[in-house]
Amino acid sequence: MAALIERVKGLKKGKTEDTESLALTDKRLEELKDEKLKLYEMYVDKIIGKEEYLERKDKTQEKIETLESETMELRQEEKKRLELNQAVDDALYGIQSTDKLTPEMEERFLEAVYVYGSGKIEILYRLDDMIRRELGM
Repeated sequence: MAALIERVKGLKKGKTEDTESLALTDKRLEELKDEKLKLYEMYVDKIIGKEEYLERKDKTQEKIETLESETMELRQEEKKRLELNQAVDDALYGIQSTDKLTPEMEERFLEAVYVYGSGKIEILYRLDDMIRRELGM
């Protein structure tokens, strides 16, 4: 039972590079939006001409759109990670409260158990496949 609990705990994903990248991307998006606003102010104050304003605004807008697309992908990955962690937490809740595997737990967590003549036991867990599916591996 302890081996199963440790196996499930090991599947839980912590803070990822995606989470950190998301924070940086959000910050960069805000900077680009501020830059776009400053460009407009410079145009209104006649510091830059219309052509330069439009050119620089378009380039900044392209950067914003690219980052927004990346942010959306990162948020989807973060959502998957959170859902996976919730599934692991749910599994842990079910198995930590008992010291025996119930038939339901066997059905949910174990793929197969092989007992060899030498006394060796091999356990194949369903969780490995579940995690691979969730991560698209």
